[in-house]
Amino acid sequence: MLLPNRSGFLGFIEFVRFIGLSLMNTINPKNPINPTNPVPSSYASTHVPKTVRVGTMHVRLSTCLGTEVVDRSSGDRVGAICGLFVHPDTGKIEGMYVSAAPVLFGKASALFCGSDDIVHWGASVQIRSHECLSPFEDRIRLLPLLQERRTIVGQRIRSETGRLMGVCRDIQVDTEKMRLEWIFPRRFFREGIAVPASDIVEVRSEAIIVRDSLKKELILVEDPKNSVTVFESFPEIAEARGSTGQ
Repeated sequence: MLLPNRSGFLGFIEFVRFIGLSLMNTINPKNPINPTNPVPSSYASTHVPKTVRVGTMHVRLSTCLGTEVVDRSSGDRVGAICGLFVHPDTGKIEGMYVSAAPVLFGKASALFCGSDDIVHWGASVQIRSHECLSPFEDRIRLLPLLQERRTIVGQRIRSETGRLMGVCRDIQVDTEKMRLEWIFPRRFFREGIAVPASDIVEVRSEAIIVRDSLKKELILVEDPKNSVTVFESFPEIAEARGSTGQ
């Protein structure tokens, strides 16, 4: 065995490191651990339970378009994300469109992958297997929703009073719960105020209907019965004011 040609304390440290690496390579010769041969990335794919979606991310559709999609079982690249399908009644992300062609070509020739088959979402998205990909038409449960044209992205956004807020150009989703979080309207090339998914009343074929928050605020101000002062928010202060006749 050739030893490092060092002297002194640094030479001793290098010697101990050299012995440690040699022992590790002897224990597992098929996967030697050294700076020039790191642990392969497939190791994580083998030892992480396939039903666990690692990490939580809050991503916008505009930033995840073009994200690489990888077959976890083989490590092969199968395409890139070119769209998401959001259930119009529940806000659940039912799955994603995956295209082997550049994203600019749209979803016409893309295949669909259900959210249950997504096992990791990070710098790349890992799916169980390339066999999970299929034409959207094969998704019998979701096909009627697509035919109703009750989409989220590209749809007009209106308040309950009919006020046009713009067109939804982007969305934000939670990749752990696979739920819609925010929608982002745009009107006349200007960014509108983001709307939380909890404010969506209904998704129709002609528009997304959201709660009119401005109307709520006006009702609270105009109706004394509904108005609440800062003091009344604290029972102790309200009680003290009542006892003094104020």
